[in-house]
Amino acid sequence: MSDLAGSQRDRAKARRTGQRTSLERSEGREHAGKGGCAIKKRLILIAAGALLLACLLPMPFHLKDGGTVEYRAVLYTVSRVRRLNGLEAEKPFQEGLIVKLLGIEVYNHVE
Repeated sequence: MSDLAGSQRDRAKARRTGQRTSLERSEGREHAGKGGCAIKKRLILIAAGALLLACLLPMPFHLKDGGTVEYRAVLYTVSRVRRLNGLEAEKPFQEGLIVKLLGIEVYNHVE
């Protein structure tokens, strides 16, 4: 019972002097920390999104084999093939599409 009366006296004194009690100060610290955490989470999400975007955006590479174009990204490669065949072949060009995901060829339609 004496603790309750003592805390009431502390609150009354704090109100008169314009200061906060130790309980009010500790509650204020809890709320102040949450705002910084939200900013960190937002920055991490923005960084992760930028990294994912960088892994998915392709850059075109033009090969000098008759017109092949490779679109390369970190996670995949798409090749539009147009190669010159030898002089003795029926068709002068090989044409088609090759798709690789993580370096593994998943589609190849080159004729």
